[in-house]
Amino acid sequence: MRKMTERRRSRSYIVWFFVIVVLGVVAFVVVLAYVKNFRIGSFSVSKKYGDALKVATQFFDVQKSGKLVNNTIPWRGDSALKDREEANIDLSKGMYDAGDHMKSEILNLTNKCWDRPEDMSEKRPLTKVTASKPGSDVAAETASEYDIKCLDPVQVLLPRVSFLGPEDASDMENINEYRKTPEAIMCNILPNSLSAKSSRTKGGLIWVSKWHALQQPADYVLGDNPMKMSYLVGYGDSYPKYVHHRGASIPADATTSCKDGMKCLISSKPNPNVATGALVGGPSKNDKYIDSRNNSMQGELSTYNSAVLVGLLSGLVSTSSVPKSFM
Repeated sequence: MRKMTERRRSRSYIVWFFVIVVLGVVAFVVVLAYVKNFRIGSFSVSKKYGDALKVATQFFDVQKSGKLVNNTIPWRGDSALKDREEANIDLSKGMYDAGDHMKSEILNLTNKCWDRPEDMSEKRPLTKVTASKPGSDVAAETASEYDIKCLDPVQVLLPRVSFLGPEDASDMENINEYRKTPEAIMCNILPNSLSAKSSRTKGGLIWVSKWHALQQPADYVLGDNPMKMSYLVGYGDSYPKYVHHRGASIPADATTSCKDGMKCLISSKPNPNVATGALVGGPSKNDKYIDSRNNSMQGELSTYNSAVLVGLLSGLVSTSSVPKSFM
């Protein structure tokens, strides 16, 4: 009896040993698969941002003015080469700020012509600011905008000044008072906060202004939105095809004058040239985007829009495992 009992115990130990070994192997395989899938998933998400960054940086080549060196955009060529004659200064270089032919800090200037920059024939007069011609009209135009730009840093500085505090307040009181400002700002932004004040679309986009609304989340921009559309031109399968951009809307082999190009503006055909890397203005507050050349509010491209996206994507890429694959 004793020997049989010992044999049963021995068999029981062996069975439990194999059960533990099998469970250990299964657990190891599960953990390994999870880690592998997590790494693959993280890499694929990060690679998405790397691929988008490659696309986004190309828009600055699309916008170049002057004599193009090592041109990578097949439908672009030399332009604005006469922007130098009046003052004997080479002003041909730089970038056009948007879908027109302006190189200016005053972004509400208009261009009456619809033609390719390579075919510009209209005169582009130069006015030089001097002591005798101080450009007061330009200063007046920019003064109000400059005041607005100064407001934000002043609002940041004021709490810092109060941190020094009145003489009758303790350091801790001043610190607590200073802390309230950033806390209030964050509580207004966080979506589930009781004091959230930021206006959001149903798709989750923080709504700031109907002009250039897409200075916001990368995933939304790249297609994770109710329209299922990438707002980065040239990225993904679905992106705007009728962007408000003169050069993109006119065939590269066409020669148009100031007014001839208007037929391309109103054409029902998609743009013959892709303004690769451009970030369009963005959707409406209800997440809708109307892909029309005449819809300049939503469909105009600009270097300052794209600069925001390139900065955002660069940050996402630099904090992931993508840099080597991006290179």
